[in-house]
Amino acid sequence: MSPSDVVDEATHKLRDAIKADAVEGWNLLMKYDKHTTRDWMGSNWDQHGFLNHKLPPFNATTINFLETMNGGTDWYDQAFSETVLESLDFNYNNPGTSDLPWWCIMGGAQQLPIRMEKQLARKPIYETTVEAISAITDLGSDWQMEVTTSTESRTAKQQYNAVFNTTTLGCLRRIDTSGCTISNSAKMAHRALAYGQSCKVGIKFSHAWWLHTLPDSRRITSGGLGHSDLHIRTVVYPSYNIVDPADKPAVLLASYTWQQDAERIGALISRESPANEHELKMLLLHELAKLHTTTPEEEQDLFEKLAGKEDTPGWYMDHYAHDWSHDKLTAGAFAFFRAQQFSTLWPKIIVPSGNLVIAGEAASPHHAWVVGALESAVVGLYSWLYSRLDIPGAAEVMALIDVDVQEGEPGTKETEPVPFVGLPKYMPRAHAKVMGLIAADRVQKAAGLA
Repeated sequence: MSPSDVVDEATHKLRDAIKADAVEGWNLLMKYDKHTTRDWMGSNWDQHGFLNHKLPPFNATTINFLETMNGGTDWYDQAFSETVLESLDFNYNNPGTSDLPWWCIMGGAQQLPIRMEKQLARKPIYETTVEAISAITDLGSDWQMEVTTSTESRTAKQQYNAVFNTTTLGCLRRIDTSGCTISNSAKMAHRALAYGQSCKVGIKFSHAWWLHTLPDSRRITSGGLGHSDLHIRTVVYPSYNIVDPADKPAVLLASYTWQQDAERIGALISRESPANEHELKMLLLHELAKLHTTTPEEEQDLFEKLAGKEDTPGWYMDHYAHDWSHDKLTAGAFAFFRAQQFSTLWPKIIVPSGNLVIAGEAASPHHAWVVGALESAVVGLYSWLYSRLDIPGAAEVMALIDVDVQEGEPGTKETEPVPFVGLPKYMPRAHAKVMGLIAADRVQKAAGLA
């Protein structure tokens, strides 16, 4: 069994419960939310009698090894719930069964938002800072929201029926929301919900040496991941260039790190990357050579080919590094909750604060995934619409979200599920509507009507 299979097997009853009934499975998972992964794996305190099987407990050495091969250093100090949900995201089927298909977006993942933007009638406004969001609760104001924005040359105010905030929670806290109807418990959630650290370093080489130059037995001939305990931790090998000519330049994601590993390699990353990163470059090339060889002599030989020697240029051409914890537009890579945060704080951010709706991957159980951001938008929109049925068309849009499949003849394309239409399985319609009622109540109280 692989390390990921061991974790899947140790959590399979919870995994199966969530797959069988998303709502009941979620409620069961929350009973274990008080544990960190390390705590649960080392003790398997099962007061609920549900996970009564041989594994775990594991000893500390085994836990550290599983963490090393499945995530970043300190990964298992976060919520046990995160480990269960992540195992479903990466390996929804049970160990030993065929995996779900994975797809590569040609042109990069940025093609997804680029093409989504093309469908918008009103385009996003770039190079503009949101300074403040406030609720206008005066009688006769239709309970509008006012957004204050600024550029280097001017400040502007604009009113909307609602604001859907999709920034990270760290960035949201830099926006003045004192004029919004945000509860104290929601404010605490905005501050306390944990985010993970992450760094990526991509290197452009003169050719895909891992595919064409290594000895036959060590060549990486398919896309995938390589894990190690080196500073670089995870190397991601691309699949889109396997059929490219052997002399064509190629990019390797030479280091993908999380948590403490990201903190340490992030110390070598410049905000003007790739400038001022010679030490980072040398570390990565040394460790790539170490990872792909078996003797000190082979390692030195490969390093010299990668980095160059004296007047001989190496295969290295360029690189770029990014640290999401030091990016002011993110202030953290993705939501990665600590113990008890899913069960106590997460519910506070998914309830609309009047006409302010929090969306994004942090407002979903699918942390770090695009699907989580999309699902959170559907849930937030549905709840808010129910709180604002006074708006023309609100009920009709809710009815559209309630539709699970398009009409059409059986077996035709029209009967296939509509992508991202319909509430996710973990969010019952009744629950989403209750969140809308809470949002409406907050607005009325702010206006002095309740």
